[in-house]
Amino acid sequence: MLESKFFHQDGKIVLKRTFDAQTTIDRVSALKSSGKVALGDSRLVGSIPMPLVNEWIKEAGLTWDDGDAVQDMLNRKLLSGEYSKLRAWEGTF
Repeated sequence: MLESKFFHQDGKIVLKRTFDAQTTIDRVSALKSSGKVALGDSRLVGSIPMPLVNEWIKEAGLTWDDGDAVQDMLNRKLLSGEYSKLRAWEGTF
């Protein structure tokens, strides 16, 4: 869940955005335990909330137009152990 709050600090207006990915983590966990991540040759690799994708794109210095670079970055993020809770399928891709 994405939450935004405006407040005043040192004579400036500050926007504080927070994100809670627990809903996504719970959904991915339920999919893993149910075994419903594969359908024929198709696999649900993971679920990444769009606010998180947006932050990753900014951190990497990419834009949404950089399709191949964004896909490569998402693959690396999902394959890293740091974001394993967002992965529904444990295979490689």
